[in-house]
Amino acid sequence: KVIIYGLKDYAIEGRRTVKGVKMNAIRTGEHSWIEQKWERFHSALHHGRLEDYRIRLSPKVLKLPYEKGVVLPSGVVVPHRL
Repeated sequence: KVIIYGLKDYAIEGRRTVKGVKMNAIRTGEHSWIEQKWERFHSALHHGRLEDYRIRLSPKVLKLPYEKGVVLPSGVVVPHRL
């Protein structure tokens, strides 16, 4: 069974895949997760912490409305005019 929630956001056989959210992220709500982020080398160098790396928890919240056009009931998207 395949369920499509949006662009690059779908579930196959009950396993959900969302672009920008790691597979080991912890789901905290219907559209929110918490995932681990490693400290970047530049940040570690700036703070003088080269002997170890820091891992912090980072929240991710999906913004679901499609804003690039109007989605018709048939699924066709009519783009916004500039």
